[in-house]
Amino acid sequence: MSKNYRILDLIRRNRTPLENHLIDGLIDGRVSRREFVRHGSLLGLSLPLLGRIGMAAGFGAAPSLARAQATPGATIRVGSSVPAAAIDPVTIADAGGLLVMQQVAEFLCIDGPD
Repeated sequence: MSKNYRILDLIRRNRTPLENHLIDGLIDGRVSRREFVRHGSLLGLSLPLLGRIGMAAGFGAAPSLARAQATPGATIRVGSSVPAAAIDPVTIADAGGLLVMQQVAEFLCIDGPD
C-alpha cells in the first residue's frame, strides 16, 4: 500500500520532535508496527491517531462497515438480562434493571464543558 504523505504531513505538524522521530522510524522501516504502537502509547499518542498514522504510512487498510439487509417490519432480537423488579431509578439494584436504565438514561445526560 502506498504512503499518503499529505496526511502524514498534516499529522506531523502538531507533533513534538520525539513523536515525529517515531513516525519517521515507522515510515523508514526502523520501527515495527508493534513497537510503534507501544512507543507511541508511551509518548501519549492515542490509539486512533496511531492507527491513522499507520494507515497513512501504508500499513493496513481502512476498516469497512458491515451492513445488514433491513426489511420493513422485521424483528430485532436482543439478548439481555431481565430486570428482577420494577425499574425505579432510586431503588434499582440488579444487572437487568441497570441495563435498561443505561439504555434510556444515557441519552438524558448533557455532554459538554462544565
